Amino acid sequence: MLTDLTTAFGWISSGYLSFDLGHIRCGTTKCDNGSLQIEDFVAIPDLIAGALSEQFRSSLALGLWDDKYFCLSGPDMNEKACPITFWFGTSQEFLKKHLFVIDPGTNESTHKVSWLNFTH
Repeated sequence: MLTDLTTAFGWISSGYLSFDLGHIRCGTTKCDNGSLQIEDFVAIPDLIAGALSEQFRSSLALGLWDDKYFCLSGPDMNEKACPITFWFGTSQEFLKKHLFVIDPGTNESTHKVSWLNFTH
């Protein structure tokens, strides 16, 4: 999955950057040196990922999941997740927010990738 993430990051960043990044590497919190700085760095994205996962779980349970739409809340959604998904879904001029959903395909070598872009 880390290789897939690296490929997706390269593909997406090429649409935003006017220069070639060259070699791209992705790391995980496993490479932290013990200072927990990497853990701190990923804390907010981790909260966002958890809230969005909650939103997807709720949408799937209610039969509301659609590749073209993203619901920010639902009757079955956790109260703690709502403010985070509302923040993520709002457009802010200086902060671009993208959501990539990578679903397993029918076999181990395929994945379905959905890309949601939150713009104003």
